[in-house]
Amino acid sequence: MRTLTKVRQALGLGIGAFFGAEETEAEATPAFVRRSSDRAIRNLGSSRMVKELITPNGNTKLSIFALAIPPGGGTGEETYRYPGVKAGVVLDGEVTLEVSGVVARLQSGDGFCFDANEEHRLRNISGAPARVLWVTAPAGTGDPI
Repeated sequence: MRTLTKVRQALGLGIGAFFGAEETEAEATPAFVRRSSDRAIRNLGSSRMVKELITPNGNTKLSIFALAIPPGGGTGEETYRYPGVKAGVVLDGEVTLEVSGVVARLQSGDGFCFDANEEHRLRNISGAPARVLWVTAPAGTGDPI
């Protein structure tokens, strides 16, 4: 994912380009809408997580994902970092979010926001599945929402 992010940024592509998202929307669906039945889904392995892209195609300023993280799963052992901002809310379960070596234990309803250029990773530390709404805004996308 780290390499794909660098390639996507270098090419000026939105995240949808790597999620197999189609470039055209159904006639009945406005361009600013992504139907739940049309979400681009990436399974990062049974021990990692499943990412669903919620934002419509062409949105390069903001990407919203629904993460389904199995017990013990997450972003992996390596940390990530790239220019931008990340934020979200834990919808179900319990996770740890590590940012620049500081670990926060988050439960359902807890929110977060951090500079994505800081080393970070996410893990489900519980024995039950976790769901997280994950938002990314690459650097240079304008004022925060």
